[in-house]
Amino acid sequence: MSPRHRKNVATWIEFLVVLGQLAGVEVGYTFVADFDEFEDQLGRAGLAYAHPLAALEAAERFGYLPVASPEHSDEVVFVAREGVEGGLEGFAGAEVASVPGQFATRFGCTLLRERGLAIGRLRAYASCQEVLEAVRSGGVDRGFLYKDFVDHLDPLSLEGVRVVEVTNTGRFRHVLMLHPDHAELRGALREGLAKLPDHPVGGELLRELGLGAWTAHDDLGDLRTLQDC
Repeated sequence: MSPRHRKNVATWIEFLVVLGQLAGVEVGYTFVADFDEFEDQLGRAGLAYAHPLAALEAAERFGYLPVASPEHSDEVVFVAREGVEGGLEGFAGAEVASVPGQFATRFGCTLLRERGLAIGRLRAYASCQEVLEAVRSGGVDRGFLYKDFVDHLDPLSLEGVRVVEVTNTGRFRHVLMLHPDHAELRGALREGLAKLPDHPVGGELLRELGLGAWTAHDDLGDLRTLQDC
């Protein structure tokens, strides 16, 4: 499990226990400290709940198989310093703060290009928190933020920052990835995930985690459309 899910560790553990019961599969769990450790675990873990780009890496480097994705989608938030006017057109030719290689960065640039826009230069920061602070302090006027990061912020954290647009595309989602050594479990895991919404505990866990129902995910080709800035 990625570090983004550490805030709900107890709920995630219960989710995995129920999934294992419904799928008839023993599912263990390891929560990593950061994304470097998550990357290090790829290739060894039997299952990985991966953000879109990590899912693609798991498939291409280690042959992991996509099992399913939740209804909850990964999105990007375009932000600007308070007082900086304009919509997405203001990002064209501008310096933009973001985390290099992160999903939000690649998706933000991809969406802008689809609208005929391109940023001028990416100013790199190590985390979404640093991007937010840079925009708020005026170090840079605009930025890309991962929506999941913004959703967990206290409203006061966005003081001095204007949300330009929040995407709701539904195009990309986290993917539960299965190590090829355990390929025979793919069907059982999908059956277990499909049963969760109707399970008295599983349904409540899906709501608490904000995941929604899961659907089988066979092809990661759409992720290859994400472009670097």
